[in-house]
Amino acid sequence: MKKHLGLVFAIGLFAALGAQGAIVTCASLNSGTLADLITATTGTGNGCRVDDKVFTNVSYTGSGPAASGVTVDLIANSITQSYGWSFLANFTSNFTLGYTVSIDTGVCASCRITSAIEQIIPGQNPPGTQAISVNEGGIATVNIDNSQTDFSKLSGGAGVGALLSLTKTATSSGLSATASIESFESLVRQTAVPEPMTLSLMGAGLLGLGLLRKRIG
Repeated sequence: MKKHLGLVFAIGLFAALGAQGAIVTCASLNSGTLADLITATTGTGNGCRVDDKVFTNVSYTGSGPAASGVTVDLIANSITQSYGWSFLANFTSNFTLGYTVSIDTGVCASCRITSAIEQIIPGQNPPGTQAISVNEGGIATVNIDNSQTDFSKLSGGAGVGALLSLTKTATSSGLSATASIESFESLVRQTAVPEPMTLSLMGAGLLGLGLLRKRIG
């Protein structure tokens, strides 16, 4: 009986550990498929990490290419603090694509997401009526289309305040066999917010400089 109880306990412990999920590196998913990205980021405890950013809950629905037919390229620029993904396929019908990106404050306590950027590249020249509307956590909605002469549209970075986490949902419209897109790029930008102590020290320093200048004058 004790052996059976021990076996049941071991199986339960193994199942519990397996259910905790895992955070993998986003770089390991670069140039893979959207299906792989969805699998790696769906479920409790699952996600992928790049620097202090963790991507979770990637989702995709549509009647066009399957998730296994969409290539994902990681965007990770530590100089401009831009992070996200390019989704590459021949999108000939409308789709919805979303994900959540969060700051790991254990890696960067003062970092915050401050803006979001989207870009589409049509598959035709001249383009048709392709457009994507991106809901950024209910804070802002960015509408991008093909109005530029280089046949792409960059949202310019909608300001979203200073957030620890942002959920984005992109919904396309106007896509067809004769008005397709070949790339949808979605990313966030961040900045380091000064800590209260840093702000106090800066204020004290500026005050000291002001008094010194007054005394010299």
